[in-house]
Amino acid sequence: MARIPLWLASVFTGAWLCLFAWWLPAQAEDTRATSFPRWLPPVTWTVSGNLLVPPDLFQSANENAKFELYVTPRIVVQTWSEQTDLSAYVTFGALKDRNVFTYNNKLTIALGIQVRHRVTKALRVRVGARWKIEQEASGAADNAFQLTLDADWWKSWRPDWLPKALPKGSRLVFSGWSNFRYPASAHPFEAKNGLLQGSGKLALDMPMGKRKLKLSPFFSVKAKWDIRKRPYNNYVEPALGLDLKVPLKGGGQVTFGIKAAQQFRTTTRTRESGGIAYVSWYKSF
Repeated sequence: MARIPLWLASVFTGAWLCLFAWWLPAQAEDTRATSFPRWLPPVTWTVSGNLLVPPDLFQSANENAKFELYVTPRIVVQTWSEQTDLSAYVTFGALKDRNVFTYNNKLTIALGIQVRHRVTKALRVRVGARWKIEQEASGAADNAFQLTLDADWWKSWRPDWLPKALPKGSRLVFSGWSNFRYPASAHPFEAKNGLLQGSGKLALDMPMGKRKLKLSPFFSVKAKWDIRKRPYNNYVEPALGLDLKVPLKGGGQVTFGIKAAQQFRTTTRTRESGGIAYVSWYKSF
């Protein structure tokens, strides 16, 4: 995949930043999608991120911690039906870890377009492309044009066999996500590599008190696969854990969790095990 000169990527980035700054409203009538001036398409904002301790089960990560923050403004360019649309977005990212590994300490900007389709109430898929620009703390800068394929799902239900002694409103939840990127990242080392990854989680959501908190024990499986068979990109990771979910006013959630996991690496036939504590969050407005 052809690489883009950094100066050209910077020009396009500046143009997108100016466009979204122009759309950012001084006053908002709709808290979920706003625009300024009024004839421009509405902008929806999402803020998400996480803190992981340690960030992975690899031995090199045992005494590390990682923080990630992402801010994404998005506009709907064309709507074909209630299920399908074309959108454009910019994602600003900041990554930082305690051990100052270069791949975990950088600023990123991704400018992309996606065709989004809701297959069912539970399943959504997105196909698109993006320019991704990375500036590492070491001073190195990379950029790449990536093809993207994403999916996510969320379904809850209460089967008859759930014990009646559980808190009122308890439900099973099956959720997850998957994505494919080509190339795998903006780094030149990954220029001819593709990465497929995903995670599925089966949880029991149990409401707690009047604050709508939820205690959620779960079983999850995370997996990665890449074309180049790199050890850190080829593994299966089953885990058992416990989440405390705190809803945010107006939509969104903060999750405090801990899990015990086993990571089986498919290329080296080795495995690691351990525990990970985390806080994750998302908020749309």
